[in-house]
Amino acid sequence: PPPPRAPPHIPAPAPSSSLLDPRTEDALRALAKYDTVFLVDDSGSMEPMWETELAPALAGAVRTAVQYDDDGVDLAFFNSSTTHTSTSADDILDVFRRVRPRSTTPTANAVKRVLEPYMTVRRRKAAGVPRPKPLNLIILTDGAPDKGQSPEEVLVDVARRLDKGRFPPFQVGCSFVQIGNYSDAAEHLRSLDDDLKQKHGIRDMVDTTLFDGSCDANYLLKALLGGINRSIDKQN
Repeated sequence: PPPPRAPPHIPAPAPSSSLLDPRTEDALRALAKYDTVFLVDDSGSMEPMWETELAPALAGAVRTAVQYDDDGVDLAFFNSSTTHTSTSADDILDVFRRVRPRSTTPTANAVKRVLEPYMTVRRRKAAGVPRPKPLNLIILTDGAPDKGQSPEEVLVDVARRLDKGRFPPFQVGCSFVQIGNYSDAAEHLRSLDDDLKQKHGIRDMVDTTLFDGSCDANYLLKALLGGINRSIDKQN
């Protein structure tokens, strides 16, 4: 039999808080006030970077995040029904060993699967049912969605419902993060960031991070904290 595959290398944690700039430190401390969900594209095209780049990068980002948020971060996938609340880097690596990239890129269905239950909870008015924290949804994807699977309609619907309910502008934030350098992905993600608010007259709740040459823990942590920073800005 072939020798067992070595586990992915976990990168070193981000610098200690004493070495971070004040804005980054504020965002890290604010993590506990948010529900953070990483929604990961597990389509077949992600296979080459699945365990060699993405798993250790996300593990490193989560290792820093959970130092500030004891609740951990939630992990979900485009195709797999696996969900997991992670409180350590080892958790992330274990899930990535069990979930294998396959199939295509049903982005709209995946985003709706996360947002719809959250919106349902938001509507609960029964006494004693605590309202959920603001949602910071981070979508990691390497390509354009399948035909008919652009998340635009889902995002616009959620934004309109939030506007109608007069929820705070920071209630839901969606950050699309490009993994890899496919040009079709960059074009699609750029359109989500630039066009939705103006085209539909809705709140600005979508942001994109385009690939900068490397997928590591700092890249994903920057994307995660970028959503928190924008939320903090909207509260001030």
